[in-house]
Amino acid sequence: MATLSPSNTDHFRSVLAQFASGVTVVTGLAVSGEPVGFTCQSFTSVSLNPPLVAFCPSRVSNTHRVVRASGRFCVNILGEHQRPLGRQFSGTGRRFARARWHRGPDGLPHLDDALAWIGCRMQAEHEAGDH
Repeated sequence: MATLSPSNTDHFRSVLAQFASGVTVVTGLAVSGEPVGFTCQSFTSVSLNPPLVAFCPSRVSNTHRVVRASGRFCVNILGEHQRPLGRQFSGTGRRFARARWHRGPDGLPHLDDALAWIGCRMQAEHEAGDH
């Protein structure tokens, strides 16, 4: 992890906007069994052996708190054609209301037509910055 000078945050944001990254929707289940999810662009693979991934949700995300409490989640990797779905899960309100989804073999919500699904268990959490 690198720490950068905060002297010009607009320039920093502009530079980072040039980096193309994939878009995912992290989904899980609330204690009530209700599906929850949020759009997460800060996602990366960490290791093949053992298989590990990382994502960086906002510290103020209520949805992430629900996912964290369950300890299990699904990373739904979206395709270009799913931009509207990514926007839908980045907002507030009933994100699953218009989403087509099913329970995967892991019991977690899988978004229909995602390019891929990765069923995960929370292993570690590290706070950094606003994420």
